[in-house]
Amino acid sequence: MLGLLLCGVAAPALAADLTVAWKASTDEVTEGYDVEVLNLDGEILQTLDAGDATRVVIPNLADGMVYRVRVRPYDQWGHRAREASRDLVTYPAPRVDEIVTAPEPGQRGEAVLRGVNVAPGARVVPVRAGLRTGAVRVLAHDRVAVEVTLARGARPLAPGDLLVVNPVRRTEEYLKVHRELLDVDESGDVDSADAQSIRQAVGPKAGETGFDPALDLNGDGAVDEADAVMIEAILAPPSPPAGPAP
Repeated sequence: MLGLLLCGVAAPALAADLTVAWKASTDEVTEGYDVEVLNLDGEILQTLDAGDATRVVIPNLADGMVYRVRVRPYDQWGHRAREASRDLVTYPAPRVDEIVTAPEPGQRGEAVLRGVNVAPGARVVPVRAGLRTGAVRVLAHDRVAVEVTLARGARPLAPGDLLVVNPVRRTEEYLKVHRELLDVDESGDVDSADAQSIRQAVGPKAGETGFDPALDLNGDGAVDEADAVMIEAILAPPSPPAGPAP
């Protein structure tokens, strides 16, 4: 069965879309994929033909609405598979539009953010230097409170300084774009020490004591070896192009 994952970059302001990706089918007769978008009642709202691609941007979604998304392969004769992928249940891509209140530079306190599509259990991650984040309270899909610390002399907090990460499966491509998520030991650098930090914490699952969502890089609900491997894969130098055969 195909696995559906969150992929790509955060949505631009005022856009309600979602980028998803999946692994290619191993069935040699697979010709392409239909991406089905449903509401929570199971009604199909739109179907996108992705062709033979394994990544698609789903446009024209409503902010604040939770969708079910699944992929259904079809073969070279146009027959659609009886079994689709497991549903991905999620809002469109989250974003921060406005800082309602925030502590002054050099202080620590709770900032209130206005945005959209923030799911319960979401994390808020800083994307610039001089800023640290802590506990998050999701008040509604469009309003979040997060503990922040601004360095002395830093500029005031702005919407683009924060990345909202909903609790949903994530691809390596998403993490390549948002490398700040890989710095799990908060050293300021992404390196092998981050992978080691994950390996030292392997075991807990979501809802269990000791589970840290910051270490669950792929968002599958468990801190495990796969999360460490994702860091190492992203840090690995690209393979040199193959030379001519001898």
